[in-house]
Formats: sequence, C-alpha cells, structure tokens
Amino acid sequence: MKNSTTKKKKQRVTRQNRIQTRMIILIVCIVLGAVLYNGHRIKLKEQEYAAVEQELDMQIAEAKEEQKELDEQAEYQKTDAYKEEVAREQFGMVKEGEYILKQRDTGSN
Repeated sequence: MKNSTTKKKKQRVTRQNRIQTRMIILIVCIVLGAVLYNGHRIKLKEQEYAAVEQELDMQIAEAKEEQKELDEQAEYQKTDAYKEEVAREQFGMVKEGEYILKQRDTGSN
C-alpha cells in the first residue's frame, strides 16, 4: 500500500509540474507576443516619423530658397536701377534728353 500511495503522490506532483510548466510557457508566449506586437508598432511609428521628417526637411529647404529670393529682391529694390525701372514703367518718366515715342493709331478705314 505504501508503494501505491507514493506512486500516486509522484503522479500528482508530476501532473502539477506539467501544468505549471505549461502555464509558464503560456505566460512567456503571451509576453513575447506583446513585445513583438509593440516592437512592430514602434517600427511603423518610426517609419511614419521619418516620412514626416523628410517632408519637413523639404519644406525647410523650400522656405530657405524663398527667403534667399526675397532677400535678393529686397537688395535689388534698394538700387538706383530698380528705382529707375519703377519710374519708367509706372510713372512714364524719362531721363533728361530722352524722348517718348508713341505709335499713332492709323485708322483702318
């Protein structure tokens, strides 16, 4: 009888050990799955942020180019050549000794 009770105890302990082992394996699998899932989400976010960063870099480059053009235009507007251009185009002014030639309308009759 002693032998059969010892055998039953060993079987119970062995069964409990198997159940515990399976539970540990299940928990490890769940944790591993969660880590892999979060890693994948982080990688996707990283790609998204890289695309946004690239777009912002392009916008910065465009803004710098536009700023350069505006600076050049502002410098040109300070010159006498610009003032003369505006005076001629907008106000019809001429330099001393110059004449304005206008084309006559020749009637088509």
